[in-house]
Amino acid sequence: IKKLGIANIDVVIIAMAENLEVSILALTLCKDAGVKHVIVKCADEMQCKILSKVGADKVVLPEFEAGTRLAKNLLSSGFVDILELTSNVSLVEIDVKPEWVGKTLVELNLRKKYSINVSCRFSFLSFCVIFSLV
Repeated sequence: IKKLGIANIDVVIIAMAENLEVSILALTLCKDAGVKHVIVKCADEMQCKILSKVGADKVVLPEFEAGTRLAKNLLSSGFVDILELTSNVSLVEIDVKPEWVGKTLVELNLRKKYSINVSCRFSFLSFCVIFSLV
């Protein structure tokens, strides 16, 4: 593994969740080679706990995370897409309301009216906004 120059890599992602033993071995080899940040895909919460204890810097359950994101998107009517950044802040793509068309962001005063900050515009039809629940 040292011949591959893995010690020169900043981040390694190990995505072999179907085999815990191989994931632990790959994680250990990466850490021993000096990789600073190792992210490991898990098959379930128990694997996440084990891999964290063995030294993974971050563990992910992509299927769970994707399912959670899909559920939030389905339950959040009016949102095109939603990505939770923290427990209090979400990045949300919303459709532009017809009454907003032709108005500037200053005129819309979205921060005061809806407690949202516009971070970017995808098109004339949708905004990317940040919701802060504080």
